[in-house]
Amino acid sequence: MDKPRYLYHGSRTLVTELVPSPATGVGPAKDQLCAVYAFHIADFATAFALPLTPNENGKTAWKMDFDPAKPEVIILAGSLDLSGTGYLYRVPSDSFEPIDDLQWVSYDPVVPIDYEVIDPAKYAHWVRYAGEDEKLGDLKADQTAG
Repeated sequence: MDKPRYLYHGSRTLVTELVPSPATGVGPAKDQLCAVYAFHIADFATAFALPLTPNENGKTAWKMDFDPAKPEVIILAGSLDLSGTGYLYRVPSDSFEPIDDLQWVSYDPVVPIDYEVIDPAKYAHWVRYAGEDEKLGDLKADQTAG
């Protein structure tokens, strides 16, 4: 795949500069880098902008099914915060390198070109809550979820 001119980064925080930080992914090492992550598909980045409310233990954890037709956000701990706000940033791809078919990372700070405010209610149909078996398996694999 050729490098696109722009990539997309989703966040629950409004900032003027995206700074590399340790990822808290529940997956392979490539999902746990100290970097700014981005996608060339805006919908996948949008999932990372969806605000969550912690569960009774103060935890939030989720995973994503990267179906190109419709991303599926599977909440393991916490719930979708319909009153919250998220942000979808459009970023220049200059400092990014691909780590797989969907994700790109930059180890340098990135200044967004612009952003879109994300209303979680518009994306609630992407969300499902994990069953108990699914929660136990994924949360046991990542004791730092949240």
